[in-house]
Amino acid sequence: MEKIVYLKAREILDSRGDPTVEVELQTEKSHVISSVPSGKSVGSHEAVELRDNDSSRYDGMGVLKAVESVNSQISPVLLNQDASSQRQIDDLLIQLDQTTHKSKLGANAILGVSMAVCKAASNSAGIPLYTYIARLSGNSIIKIPIPMFKMFDGAKHAGNKLEIQEYMVIFSQSEFRENYRLASELLHRIKIILRDKGLGTGVGDEGGFAPMLENDKEALDLISSLGDLKIALDMAGVVPQNLPIEEIVNKYPVVSIEDPAGEDDFFNWADLTQKYGSKIMLVGDDIFATSVERLKKGFELRLANSVLVKPNQIGTVSETIEFVNLARKNNYKIVVSHRSGETEDTFISDFSVGVGADFIKFGATCRGERVCKYNRLLRIEEKLNG
Repeated sequence: MEKIVYLKAREILDSRGDPTVEVELQTEKSHVISSVPSGKSVGSHEAVELRDNDSSRYDGMGVLKAVESVNSQISPVLLNQDASSQRQIDDLLIQLDQTTHKSKLGANAILGVSMAVCKAASNSAGIPLYTYIARLSGNSIIKIPIPMFKMFDGAKHAGNKLEIQEYMVIFSQSEFRENYRLASELLHRIKIILRDKGLGTGVGDEGGFAPMLENDKEALDLISSLGDLKIALDMAGVVPQNLPIEEIVNKYPVVSIEDPAGEDDFFNWADLTQKYGSKIMLVGDDIFATSVERLKKGFELRLANSVLVKPNQIGTVSETIEFVNLARKNNYKIVVSHRSGETEDTFISDFSVGVGADFIKFGATCRGERVCKYNRLLRIEEKLNG
């Protein structure tokens, strides 16, 4: 038994300068800190991120209510609990909240605690976090997922004309470090191209460039001209009027499209899956929201063939693992994802390796909150290669 002896939360800032929750937890053998990401493009079916809505602080974006949830309500219940009992603790947190979408305590409060418990237990067991998560998930295939590297930000992630939210590239090298190198080199190459065109080289929330290109076709043409690579897109439920899916799939080296239809647009999701599901990955994000119940409905209606996994969409480590395992059981590809508002916490890197994800999307190879997650994968790759 590994008793929790100290648990406290505080308000810190994320990569966008907005408040988020940090949790500090101590057991008899271990001391850890976890911090919670936050999304900008948020689906209505996600677990609730508790904000203060006090206009006198951080324009209402403060998280003191969530911090208080940890310090006043969660901490007294979890002290002396066994940190190695992840499922039991997560169930306890869910019962303590007693709402469908964790709106009472806040999913940001609950996830911060759940992640910290997981980290502390792995430390106490003397094994890497990814190994511990593999044990929790029953996964025997520990590997580095294939990265989808961000190149351009659009829509809600940037103030430009692009309607497609994310433009990513996928390389085919067998080693992560080589894919990482190629992505970095390509990002620098794109910067030179944009500069030569007289376009800005500022970046969006997730590190991708946010140039004032005329339209999405121009962005796709530019990336497609840069060599032997594959493209992954996040539509965020909006397909550009002048660029139908059929043209995207047939004209460009696109192998994955996330959210090509809205979160409750089951008809179009089913139609797109029937037409293109055998050709490319159709990744469900907002339509599933890392929810087992939503995913079961997707199976019944034959929607998508891949899932996006975001722990803060559901709120606990155990529920996220349950979602991954159900998706894999039904032959869906697994894509583990960051959020637009990130921190220096690298939990998601270990999680993606531990559950045996097929792909990851952590943003561009710039900005510290993105690069720290990729750098963590470099270290994990070294250990896995012996």
